[in-house]
Amino acid sequence: MKKIILSLSALYLCSTSVFASTAIEDCRTVENDLHRLMCYDTAIDALNKKQVAAAPVAQAKNVAPTTTQAPQVKVAPTNPEQEVVANSATNTEFGLEHKNIGKDGDSQELVSIISTVNKAPRGELILTLDNGQVWRQLGTDSFRVKAGQTVIISRGAFNSFLLRLEDKNKSIRVKRTS
Repeated sequence: MKKIILSLSALYLCSTSVFASTAIEDCRTVENDLHRLMCYDTAIDALNKKQVAAAPVAQAKNVAPTTTQAPQVKVAPTNPEQEVVANSATNTEFGLEHKNIGKDGDSQELVSIISTVNKAPRGELILTLDNGQVWRQLGTDSFRVKAGQTVIISRGAFNSFLLRLEDKNKSIRVKRTS
């Protein structure tokens, strides 16, 4: 009886480790860097959760814990038209992803109109947009804006954001304060 249980659990663990490696290999086919990284993170997190859950079962059966099955990873679409999301539910969370780790932010750009422009004591701009979001300039680069102008806030590298006027190329780094 012990031989049957041991051989079945070895067969199960081998098949699940092969499945986990295929889920990770599927992430290699994703072209968008951000979506590929999210795919890897999801696969590894699922793999770690399964290992933690399998450890007490393995100890009860006196079997060493090994890699287990990772769930299917949803790959985000790589169509550029689908990356810019226009619905207001996603736009309200734009810029707060680092504060809300559990939520998935798909929006790559935010287009809005400036309601008010204020200056901080050291000269940084504090912009309030028509949707209620408040963005603060990082650094003291010269940048002229007025209330009523349309701005585009897009993602930069390492969770940063760039603000530029709709018809201009110059941009400044900003962070969302509320």
